[in-house]
Amino acid sequence: MSKCSQSIANSLCNKSKDLSFLECFTKHKNSIACPSLLSCRIEEKSIEQLDYIMSSIEKNIYLSACPGSGKTETLALKCAYEFIRWNSVGGIAVLT
Repeated sequence: MSKCSQSIANSLCNKSKDLSFLECFTKHKNSIACPSLLSCRIEEKSIEQLDYIMSSIEKNIYLSACPGSGKTETLALKCAYEFIRWNSVGGIAVLT
């Protein structure tokens, strides 16, 4: 998988580079990203979705896609990723 997905999985699930996504999912089924799910949510994301999650928090980004394509889930992963990395005074606003 891509370098982006590895970085996201490392932040959200503490996935080591030595584990495959399947091994990580099996080991960390109750992590913040994959609770009670049947597969790793990070591994199934498209390159565009991963790029969105990894995009700079300093930019305003409009995420547009058809219904059922995973926009809400991608936004949730972006929020979780930023919350874990957040080290500033203040908060984060998310508008949907």
